[in-house]
Amino acid sequence: MPFDFWFPHNLIFWGAIVLIVLAVSFFNYRTRASKHRMLETLAEKGQQITPELIDRIERMKRSND
Repeated sequence: MPFDFWFPHNLIFWGAIVLIVLAVSFFNYRTRASKHRMLETLAEKGQQITPELIDRIERMKRSND
């Protein structure tokens, strides 16, 4: 009967790991989507999107991490 004793603990442990991975993935997705939305809005408004602007956005993202 050791399996019955350890089963809930294993389930909680692996469930927590899965939730952490999903949360990190979700917030990374939101960050990327936000950047893409901003670039799309700039393009719709006719603003010039330069490589320097994209580099600045990437640096701002890294400094917030």
